[in-house]
Amino acid sequence: MGTETKREVKYRVVKEEPLDGVYVASRVWEEEKWQAAFASETQDVGKTVRVDLDSLEEQEMLSGPGGCMGVIPVPGKGGEFLTIEKFFPVFQSENAQIVWNTRKGTDYEKKVICILPFAHRIDIVRAFGNYYLAACSLCRKKDFTEDWSTPGSVYVGRLDLEKKYVIDFRPILDGIFQNHGFTKVPGEEAERMLIAGRTGIVEIRPAEESGETAWKMTTLLEEPCSDVVVTDIDGDGELEYGILSPFHGDRFRVCKRRQDRLESIYELPGEHAFGHAIYGGQANGKNLFLVGFRGAGKELYAVYMGGDGALRADLVDEGKGPANVTVVSGRTQDYICAANRQSDVYTIYGRDGA
Repeated sequence: MGTETKREVKYRVVKEEPLDGVYVASRVWEEEKWQAAFASETQDVGKTVRVDLDSLEEQEMLSGPGGCMGVIPVPGKGGEFLTIEKFFPVFQSENAQIVWNTRKGTDYEKKVICILPFAHRIDIVRAFGNYYLAACSLCRKKDFTEDWSTPGSVYVGRLDLEKKYVIDFRPILDGIFQNHGFTKVPGEEAERMLIAGRTGIVEIRPAEESGETAWKMTTLLEEPCSDVVVTDIDGDGELEYGILSPFHGDRFRVCKRRQDRLESIYELPGEHAFGHAIYGGQANGKNLFLVGFRGAGKELYAVYMGGDGALRADLVDEGKGPANVTVVSGRTQDYICAANRQSDVYTIYGRDGA
């Protein structure tokens, strides 16, 4: 399928600022509302900032140590968020750590809750009344940049939200080479996790056994994948899967789940390189996937269902090279927030005409 020329999803740049080494695009709950958050992977001088999407004012939250791979808000705790720190480029990450940040006045108190070498992705997963820290390591060690001889793992531990520490933090899945992609999937009693790596895509489902949470694994796809996200792109009540492949690959496609297997229904046309930024969810009332590439044209696309019932892709921007992208709600609209690593700027896109 070719890219449609008619555009239904249109965005314009509403704010763009330099941030050396910007890698993370996320959100934090500050001043009783969601704000965009951007963080740098640059060693020592890398900083983390937040942007009020109503005023577009920027505030610095953290300065150093850099190497930030993720910013995750703590549920129900305004001014508190987790970060991965000390994952320095290129893959100098033996001392990567997960940090609990708590606002104290205009500053943030930092508490290291664990050291996890090559910690690359984290999130907080809800299951049967408890919250769990889920963390993915990219690999075990590296002797040189392209050394992928050791696999990564998925670790889980129960979080104490009041005392700010993790309990029984341990690996539940091992042997994932190039363990890169991680997303959580909504659920009423429990949230699932999707893990993407060289061996494919694995779904981790929480199950309650004898009052404890057990973790069940299902392989959905057996081919190299870099990242996976989900949204109900066609409005049929079932989630579709947006997949980047292979590792840091050039291919983006949308898949439907047929029992425990994924079948492709759409592939982004054109030639691309170094796929990295990916998001699945809603923006301004429309379900969509966002996908960005750090190589070649360094584009960012929005993929959505057109009025004719066919999936189409809109070019949001090009020449900037996003490492990560997300959507954050402001007072009047939702904004696309991109960490444009290849151009060292963060960019906030608003709806055309709004």
